[in-house]
Amino acid sequence: MHSYYAENKEKLKKSLSQFMQLIKPELEKAGGKPYPALLAEIWDYYEKNLLERFPYIGGDKVSGIVPLFAVPMVRKYPPNKLFFAATLTISCAILLIGICAVCGVYQIMPVMISVVLITILDCVTIAAAIPMQMTSSVMLQTGVEKSILGRVSATLRMISIASVAAGEMLFGTLNDATWVWLPIFLGSVGVAAASLMFRRFMTAQSTQDSPKESI
Repeated sequence: MHSYYAENKEKLKKSLSQFMQLIKPELEKAGGKPYPALLAEIWDYYEKNLLERFPYIGGDKVSGIVPLFAVPMVRKYPPNKLFFAATLTISCAILLIGICAVCGVYQIMPVMISVVLITILDCVTIAAAIPMQMTSSVMLQTGVEKSILGRVSATLRMISIASVAAGEMLFGTLNDATWVWLPIFLGSVGVAAASLMFRRFMTAQSTQDSPKESI
């Protein structure tokens, strides 16, 4: 086991418990056991089959390796197209996370397989978020006048922070009132809708900026 996993074992176990707490009733119904016993089985499987085998790819290694792939992509492809592709990838990954959650809760597939797939899809989401953030910064700096760039950046940052807080509140409320997978699907639809709206806006903008042909 990597030293990072060994040193942060309790922290990882606590994070897993918080995640599984969201589907506690479904787990107890599917497993036929009390939640502490089920959590102990899940953690034992997670520790033996994941932490003991997987190399550590977090922290400084992620920040050092991923940009090596992201920067050439940003330089090679137009920022608006790469931004659209990244947001659409995130939307699809979130949708697949919801599908895996449904399959795990209703025992369509083994719970641990769904957990592993969700972990992989989380990594895909994080990887796609890096070029998305880089291209959004490029478009912001090149598409906004320098005189108002600071105010626009501050406004977008404030909206981003507020949306994260609102998302956390809505996720908890919807999770208590509905099924656990519904907020995940709604998040996927929201990201996809925003991505398509952005593409439509950029298409209209490029059409408006292109010189009209003389009759």
